[in-house]
Amino acid sequence: MPTLVNGVNVLFKVYDGAAYVPVVCLKNNNLTETKNIIESQTKCNPGQIKKTPGSYTYEISIDGEYGYDAGSVEQYDDLRLKLFNGDLVQWEIEGYFADGTNANSYYGSGYLSEVSTEASSEDAIVTFSATLMGDGETDITQVNPNP
Repeated sequence: MPTLVNGVNVLFKVYDGAAYVPVVCLKNNNLTETKNIIESQTKCNPGQIKKTPGSYTYEISIDGEYGYDAGSVEQYDDLRLKLFNGDLVQWEIEGYFADGTNANSYYGSGYLSEVSTEASSEDAIVTFSATLMGDGETDITQVNPNP
């Protein structure tokens, strides 16, 4: 039986120049990796489509509750400013197994492509979401580039 990772313990963090700090009040963080497939067809083999792996990309989406914290955390307004300025965001996804032992962390960098808030009259708490796209130059690694 494999050792399972508890989703509650998978944390998305942003490097603030000194340390990786968590994004405040996250509800979800998702990592999607994609390998584009190039299709080609030649006159030598009409009707036969050859598939070749192409470029690799990834996207991280996060959702959380809009809040403020005086501690060392990344907040919606920090993410919004990074989007506006076009700042490169270095990130870590840290995880723990269900038994509490540390699982591997993943590291990378990218740019925020969207941040948004939602304030509904039906919800007691304002929520936010953001999407980060891989920078195209840095692959995901398990080696901390900022030890």
